[in-house]
Amino acid sequence: MVANTIRTVEPEIRYEDVHASRGKAIRAEPIAALFEQGKVHLVGEFPALESELTGWEPGRGQKSPNRLDAMVWALTSLMKPRRTISMALIE
Repeated sequence: MVANTIRTVEPEIRYEDVHASRGKAIRAEPIAALFEQGKVHLVGEFPALESELTGWEPGRGQKSPNRLDAMVWALTSLMKPRRTISMALIE
């Protein structure tokens, strides 16, 4: 549904479908570590996201933190090593 909606608005936009194989808390751990190390920070004001980041406690039966999860997916994608393509001139 998401891919269809995005492509209806802009057919050429890059979109990557993701599927969770681990729980939210496990996915968030490496990203939380980046924040703790000062390697990642928020620029601007995001009150709803900040509320989720500071208020969600895994295993407490709280509402699922959608903004937190979206941020974790985005930062995980950005932190992936990029493949480089090298071309050699063959004579």
